[in-house]
Amino acid sequence: MAAQTETASGEVLRHLRIKAGLTLEQVAEGADTSTAYLSKVERGKLLPTDEYIGKIAKFTASRLLAKHCSPQLGMKRVA
Repeated sequence: MAAQTETASGEVLRHLRIKAGLTLEQVAEGADTSTAYLSKVERGKLLPTDEYIGKIAKFTASRLLAKHCSPQLGMKRVA
């Protein structure tokens, strides 16, 4: 069961990263971790800590919002 959780967590994180159009290197830097760690998490070799999940979610979500917010849709960027 633990292996399934690790794999599922990694798949979700990889999906979000790709959806945001980010590389492993960009996310690792943005989440203040190493590319090797992120790669192991995405491949289901490591289960990320809650702290790491929070960092990756915050970084990836901000990039997804920036990518999909558009002035043509009446959305404005705020500082």
